[in-house]
Amino acid sequence: RSRETQLPTDDPRRPRLISIFGGKLTGYRATAQTVIRRITPSLPQRQKVADTAALPLSAE
Repeated sequence: RSRETQLPTDDPRRPRLISIFGGKLTGYRATAQTVIRRITPSLPQRQKVADTAALPLSAE
């Protein structure tokens, strides 16, 4: 059983739908960054609001 995350899309060039299969819960941030990178060509241009790599995780 693989723990590799699979991200099939409806259209490889301009995806409108990305499904997430597999992976590990601890890899959610890397998976989210990959999804955003893949879906960005389908979205309108926006200014960057936050750099999630620099945001601390809450310990609450």
